[in-house]
Amino acid sequence: MSMTDGERAVHESALAAIGRGELLRAQELYATATSTGNASPDLIAEHGFLLWSVYSVQEASRLFDTVVNDAQSSPALCRLIARRYFSIGQFEKAVAAMRSAVACDGDAENYELLAGCLERNNELSEAWDYATRSLALAPAAPRPVRLLAHIERRRGEFDAAIHRLQQHLARYEDAWDWGLRYELAACLDRVGRFDEAWSELLLAKSMLSSQAAPSLAKSYAIRTRQKELTTSTTDADLSRWHTASSTLANPMSITLMAGFPRSGTTLLEQIISAHPRCIGTDESGVLASQFISPIVREPADVADAMIEIRAFDRAQIDAGRQTYLRFTEAYLWGPVGGRMLIEKDPMLTPDLPLPLRLFPDAKVLMPLRDPRDVVISYFFTMVPLDWSSASAISIDESARFYRDCMLHWIYLRERLAWPTHEARYEDLVSDQVCETQRIFGFLGLDWQPDVLQVEQRSAQRAIRTPTYDDITRPIYQRSVARWRNYERQLAPVLQILDPLLHELGYE
Repeated sequence: MSMTDGERAVHESALAAIGRGELLRAQELYATATSTGNASPDLIAEHGFLLWSVYSVQEASRLFDTVVNDAQSSPALCRLIARRYFSIGQFEKAVAAMRSAVACDGDAENYELLAGCLERNNELSEAWDYATRSLALAPAAPRPVRLLAHIERRRGEFDAAIHRLQQHLARYEDAWDWGLRYELAACLDRVGRFDEAWSELLLAKSMLSSQAAPSLAKSYAIRTRQKELTTSTTDADLSRWHTASSTLANPMSITLMAGFPRSGTTLLEQIISAHPRCIGTDESGVLASQFISPIVREPADVADAMIEIRAFDRAQIDAGRQTYLRFTEAYLWGPVGGRMLIEKDPMLTPDLPLPLRLFPDAKVLMPLRDPRDVVISYFFTMVPLDWSSASAISIDESARFYRDCMLHWIYLRERLAWPTHEARYEDLVSDQVCETQRIFGFLGLDWQPDVLQVEQRSAQRAIRTPTYDDITRPIYQRSVARWRNYERQLAPVLQILDPLLHELGYE
């Protein structure tokens, strides 16, 4: 169902208002036009997308429900809605949207996307069925093959997954074959065929090198700004910012969990968030998109950014905290209440100064893991290309990115008056009870043994982060000293990591 002439006029007026930065005016235009009861699915969806962009997620979801349940909605519109839900880990909602798309058009793409949503929602049997249907309609398509192999890997059927992937790669050729090779590398790694795994990974990276170049350039630009900001933050700044906690209008119970991708942040958040007095953000992106990007990265130079950060008064800090809480609660689909909020973002480490300014009452929890294991795991992880993942294009860039991020913590940790705690992944794996008791003591929480039932909870709860499948398995020793399986391949970059090995106690 396309828009009427009147709806197209609303569409144009709303776009013009958005272009002028008048988001409230655009919302008013959409709200008036969609309240009639007979608005087209396209216009209702546009209203929802605008609300979504300003973190009015639940309001947007009510509109999306109307669209998804309308038989006149196009499959393309349902796919767009499904992707919105998928991006914030609302996989059950994504499944519902894709079921509507499939009901309208049961083609290979819709079957494959529905299968992907089902798999992330831990509905593996039905995911398998839809991926199989997709492949039957498009035998040369690589994505359903990768998904079937991924499900086999999750089930522990490594040989079957390897055979499936190798057979498809031998029979067909596609620009997305890098995705198959990533999955093949992960499967080969699990069965101890480490040299073959590395070779497949290098083939995958070679296919992505040209695509990764712009994101890698952006990564270096962001890292330059991050370094400038951290080194511009003086001891006097930190002292003044921390003492501001005594003047806050509404103190918060919040812990900043930073670290680095693949350093154990997701596992740790899952354990802590199981406590009834805690709730985790699972990488909401609110701090990055609403504060760090506009305040730190967009100004012409770091001096302008520091002038603004230093000039924040009490009213501005309070307003910023209220905005953060409103957006975070919208993302979480419910109030934080009196619970401790675990603001988990493994890319927060090089951007800590601004969150510390905003939250003088925060605690800082820093997950640590052997840098060699972190770099290997980061290099193996298949994630969409952006500034924080592009460095995985080579082992050298991976090591440099890890070093550049973690040097911020080395620089800051002795200067902070904020309560801080370093939680080592290796300690958590070797003695779960003792290490979690230490962490809970730092957070001021009582010990509850049930928090360690991570595997059971994760099988029932969707996890947004790309490494979600690791959390659905028992806590295991296999991931400790994993780097030794790739000691020869890692050797050329050890000199990059040496300073971190010393400073973090992993020599």
